[in-house]
Amino acid sequence: MKARFCIVGVSGVKAFLLMLVIFSSVQARSIRAQSPGSEKTGNPGLPGTTNLPGPDKPAKSRADSGQPASETEIVRVRIDNLKDSPTIGLETAPVTLVAFIDYQCHFCTKAHITLEEIAQKYPEKLRFVFKQKPARSHLNAELAAQAALAAKDLGKFPEMNRKLFENQKALKLEHLVKYADEIGLNANEFEVALNSGAFARTVRADSALARKLGVYSTPYFFINGRPLRGAQPIEVFEHLIDEELAGPRKPTRWVSDLSFLKAQTKQDRAPVPVNELPTVAVVSLDDDPVLGKREAKVGVVVFSDYQCPSSRKVAVEVLPSLKKAHIDTGEAQYILRDYPLKSHAQALSMAVAANCAARQDAYWGMHDALFAHKGPLGPGTYKELARSLKLDTAAFLACLEDPLEAQEVEKDFAYGNTEAIGVGSTPTFFVGRVEGGRLVNARKLTGAQTFETLSQWIKTLVK
Repeated sequence: MKARFCIVGVSGVKAFLLMLVIFSSVQARSIRAQSPGSEKTGNPGLPGTTNLPGPDKPAKSRADSGQPASETEIVRVRIDNLKDSPTIGLETAPVTLVAFIDYQCHFCTKAHITLEEIAQKYPEKLRFVFKQKPARSHLNAELAAQAALAAKDLGKFPEMNRKLFENQKALKLEHLVKYADEIGLNANEFEVALNSGAFARTVRADSALARKLGVYSTPYFFINGRPLRGAQPIEVFEHLIDEELAGPRKPTRWVSDLSFLKAQTKQDRAPVPVNELPTVAVVSLDDDPVLGKREAKVGVVVFSDYQCPSSRKVAVEVLPSLKKAHIDTGEAQYILRDYPLKSHAQALSMAVAANCAARQDAYWGMHDALFAHKGPLGPGTYKELARSLKLDTAAFLACLEDPLEAQEVEKDFAYGNTEAIGVGSTPTFFVGRVEGGRLVNARKLTGAQTFETLSQWIKTLVK
């Protein structure tokens, strides 16, 4: 799945920096101390709140958010080789959060801001351990990862970590040396360390560990071994951390990797009760395309990307059943808001094409055609799809060139990025009661959800 997530005040940064300086020299301990057979077994918690997809893969099960493979246990992934990794926080902290990151990953930057806020809330109860997983498609990410590790060896990892995320578009060697100087390191000493090659080996080892665990996207987190995927809202992190701090409530099963997620059957993935999902007070319906009757009292708003495999899965496999069971019956209306990810080169133009079809009352026809289409896309393809829908092709092609349509799509994207909504990945659903052209007390769920899950929410709200 192509996912996955910001405001930090000056006082917040100062407070977090103070904590980082105090604890930056603390070395990481192995999470094996929390595995079976040790004195400390960790704190198994309650099931998590939602399916949590990542930037490159669709969510496979509820356990992806640290939830149990069954209702009677919590599944945790054992992660070794943490001893020499960069660490922030007290070694005695009861909760360890292991983060696999990429300094050129947009969603890692969003997650970094969230982690800084979390660190302020749990200053003595949470320890961060960082592992590097630079994507090959991010040309400067590996060197940036090496720079972070070099700074760690020189006692300045927290400061360099922040610098790299704050300057994500400037990560070439000359920039890294400049940042080293700005955080108080000897620039020459730093450059010599960076060029030694030692940290390249560490980055490769971290990446190999990620593959061994089954981590293929960033950011990816393990909270006392419980997997959490993507740049999720702070409330999702707090929910799992608070569960860990609350103490054991269910037995723990330790596993060596994430393959248990794939092993779960569809029946194992029971829908999350609506009252356990994160709540967003209000979600605007704007004037976006609606499938169903506008007077329907329940609304399902989906932020979608036409180039996202998980969004396609929902459109092709889930929406038809949802339409038959709840939309055509008048129980619910389905509203699509555009969220074209910057990493998807054609997602914006595809969204514009769908909106241009909407001018001729053919939005959902183009929606289905775009998601069903396989192969290259471009103006010629859009023209053929328009012809197949019997549109006025001249008007349609003129619309494709209208900058106002692209602006409308970008407006949806900007709204999804607001702190109150916090979309960050596609698809993201909001389900709630429709009042005054908006969803109220909307429940939020991220990832390619099943028909059964969405149906459950709608039935609960219809009652």
